[in-house]
Amino acid sequence: MGGTLFSYKGFEESRRQSLQDLRSWLGIEADDAALGAAFAEGQRRAFAEFTDRPFYLHRDLFRAARRYGAMALGAEINDDMMLNYERASRGRHDQAFRLRLGVHETLEELRRRGFYLGLVSNIDEEQLWEFVALGGFQPRFDSILSSEAARSCKPDSGIFLEALQRAGCAPHEALYVGDTPDHDIVGAGRVGLRSVLIIEETELAFPRGACTPDHTIHELPELLELPGLSAAG
Repeated sequence: MGGTLFSYKGFEESRRQSLQDLRSWLGIEADDAALGAAFAEGQRRAFAEFTDRPFYLHRDLFRAARRYGAMALGAEINDDMMLNYERASRGRHDQAFRLRLGVHETLEELRRRGFYLGLVSNIDEEQLWEFVALGGFQPRFDSILSSEAARSCKPDSGIFLEALQRAGCAPHEALYVGDTPDHDIVGAGRVGLRSVLIIEETELAFPRGACTPDHTIHELPELLELPGLSAAG
């Protein structure tokens, strides 16, 4: 969902503002550059710690990232600060949210061609449905699956197998589209799914890795031109 259906670009300013709030609560004097670098490193550290786990809650991942970021600046986040940060971030989502080019039109055309559409996201249930509502995604998909509901986080195979079971098809009959090589493309390949890497230009504070997808696109409408997507088989 993130990076594929909506862009992370709009969240860069939102995240900067939330970190400024946190700086004030922590009582530290780091400038914006040092603040951003510390919390980016905290996020990389948390991802390295969590990434090999077959399942985790993303709120635990990102809370660990914030704790590590604060530690790098000689501070400690208490529970109240953590909750206030999360509330402030959620409050800015409406303004930060931006669909990628041609998302709804492409989904509508794929459905018109007879394809089953499933949304599969590494995300907790609460945030999943927030973004589903912001993007107007629910009527566009036959199935919407979070890592929390699947009890499996990409690239673990469980979430992909659950998505295939919901769709009622074999891996060779499906196509998986995602923006993160480490999670999306590697995980899809493990279960035999054909894969499409959609390029997300935003600089992210977690590893994206490298892989060899079956196809690479820059915007979602390019899907409609790929071999085998002229009509459902």
